[in-house]
Amino acid sequence: MRILLIMVLMFFSTVKFADGEIYFEVEEHPIADPLPPDPIYLFMERIAQIESGGSYEALNRFGFMGRYQFSPRTVKYLGYTVSEDQFLNNPQLQDSIMVAYMKHNDEFLDQYIEEFDGTTLNGIVLNRAAILAGAHFAGGTGMRRYLLSHGETTTVDSNGMEIRKYIESFSDINMPRIHYAQGEQ
Repeated sequence: MRILLIMVLMFFSTVKFADGEIYFEVEEHPIADPLPPDPIYLFMERIAQIESGGSYEALNRFGFMGRYQFSPRTVKYLGYTVSEDQFLNNPQLQDSIMVAYMKHNDEFLDQYIEEFDGTTLNGIVLNRAAILAGAHFAGGTGMRRYLLSHGETTTVDSNGMEIRKYIESFSDINMPRIHYAQGEQ
């Protein structure tokens, strides 16, 4: 048994024998820089912080629900039939709906993302993340109106947040296109 233990220890570490004793050497491994956060995760986290402070249980006075503050109408439009309680008590469902909404807006606004990516509008460098954030805030149609009017037609919500202010905190996220899987949509 002792020989088996020594063989296992020798396989997984540096072992030295001296004077009938076993010594283990600790190998130094440099600590790697952490990987940067996935851009889609970063986008979703930023939306969540702005909308609800990151709370899955949030419910505002207008009936917008959860971490990403969806209206029941949007949830239903995306094909989900759930009660308010089912929605608020299921973080995985909320994240799934958020991804579905992002995919929907990415497809809906694709030609505008291609056209406006890298341009500056009202002092904000536009990219996919900024445009999709604007679509989360004002809907795809509201974001399209904002882009086509070159920022003249804007959206302000009941809290006084204006679309320009909302999208400016997303220009630093280099987000890839959000594709539908084959057969999905």
